[in-house]
Amino acid sequence: MRAQSFVEIEDKQLEKYYYGSHYILACRSRNAQFPPGLYGNWVTMDRCAWSGDYHLDYNFEAPYWSVFSSNHVELADPYDSPLLEHLPIFIEHAREYLNQKGAYASVAIGPKGLICRFRDKSGLLNQYGKDHGPFDDIAGQPMFLGMKSHAVFAAMNMILRYHYTYDEGYMKKVYPYLSAVAEFWENYLKYEKKRYVIYDDNFGEVASWQGSDWRENYGDFNPITSLGFLRVFFRTMIEISHELNVDIDRQEKWEYILTHLSDLPVYEENGRKHFRAFEGGHGSGLRVLKTNWIMLHALVYPATNISLGSNPEYLKMIRNDMKEWRDNVWLTHGNSFQTVFISGARVGLDPEFLFAQAKEKIEKLSYPNLWIFAEGGGIETCSGIPGMINEMMLQSHNDLMRIFPVFPENQRASFYQLRTFGAFLISSSIDNGKIDYIYIESEKGRDCDILNPWPDRKVLIYGSKKKAEAIKGEELFFKTQEGEKFALVPEGSGYESINQVLNEMLSSRE
Repeated sequence: MRAQSFVEIEDKQLEKYYYGSHYILACRSRNAQFPPGLYGNWVTMDRCAWSGDYHLDYNFEAPYWSVFSSNHVELADPYDSPLLEHLPIFIEHAREYLNQKGAYASVAIGPKGLICRFRDKSGLLNQYGKDHGPFDDIAGQPMFLGMKSHAVFAAMNMILRYHYTYDEGYMKKVYPYLSAVAEFWENYLKYEKKRYVIYDDNFGEVASWQGSDWRENYGDFNPITSLGFLRVFFRTMIEISHELNVDIDRQEKWEYILTHLSDLPVYEENGRKHFRAFEGGHGSGLRVLKTNWIMLHALVYPATNISLGSNPEYLKMIRNDMKEWRDNVWLTHGNSFQTVFISGARVGLDPEFLFAQAKEKIEKLSYPNLWIFAEGGGIETCSGIPGMINEMMLQSHNDLMRIFPVFPENQRASFYQLRTFGAFLISSSIDNGKIDYIYIESEKGRDCDILNPWPDRKVLIYGSKKKAEAIKGEELFFKTQEGEKFALVPEGSGYESINQVLNEMLSSRE
């Protein structure tokens, strides 16, 4: 039986945790109606931290971030159920608490419409302290923690799945949720001085542990989280609207929001620029990327605003700040693991550094069952190692594939049927910095565009439905048909057919 996908790298410890992380998630994702909570099936105490709920400000989303590129999309099947079940509740939240249309999500939910966090009369809730929002004096209100971004953050996983699969049936299923999120932001955004701005929406959780009364803490202006998510969200909504031929009349509004949305906030210190948490206000406290990893969610992953082909200044800002992080981010911060490693690979940090940091994390903070410790919610770490390795081997943002874009040059590695944006399955191998071949299967017949790994040579394309041809250039662009397969090799490689490439590709696993 042929594997659905595989990776092979020389570092067998990292490879072991690559597969172990997927196995742990698979053990917890077998029921499409009941996705795993923060700690999956392994709750070992009567009062599980955070009630073991579905926390929507990254914990619930994070376990699934690597399964799309790993070509194990089925492991994400349970993800959408509680969000779709809560949609009527989110719509009621928007009406009741904000007098708005669309979907407004609280932070802590469970299956079948269960809301897991409420305030009591004192406004205190065990470890969280006070919840914060414009209606905090109302006992029994769900927790929002001052944030409007929970629903659109949750939509990022749906959008990732769309880009990786272009599965029309899936998009029809989740479109009501996406449409309601769009409706909320169409109405909540304020148009001022020729741009859309966001008021009273905190960058991160706001609670009483920050040292002063919530009324002084509430009120970020233009938080980078929502601004980053909305860029990806509305770009994708326009595309989905075209694909499904729905809400065509809303596209003009979405285009206008995109072209007039406020810029991502930037802070300058000692002549150097950094991304910052928000443009104005004081709710979350001044934070900049050089000290705070949370911004990567909206900048790099799961939002796809910045990658190797992005604005060089933005890339430089992110890389420089990440290089200055100490162990309190890379090693000991339990919440950051699944975010910083996948993002570091995506923006092109030194792959030797990433491997070393990941190995230290495993050696110091992993358990015999291959779970990597996280203080902020257990199973979120399942995406850390697989996500990093997948991004080092294959990237496909902005519809341009990059093969082994961030990989140690002195190692041999291979992968089989990893998945890219555009619904392509890609296989390849590398030895001492030289790529042997690229094998492609087009699931949806979309255009294929690859950054040429052999720019100084002609490239031969062997296709399953057409004659071989030779092309060259910085990018290798060609049309495909649904189900069509291709093998790309440099001229003079010795490969003479697509089947020869396929047989060699699979022989190492026999």
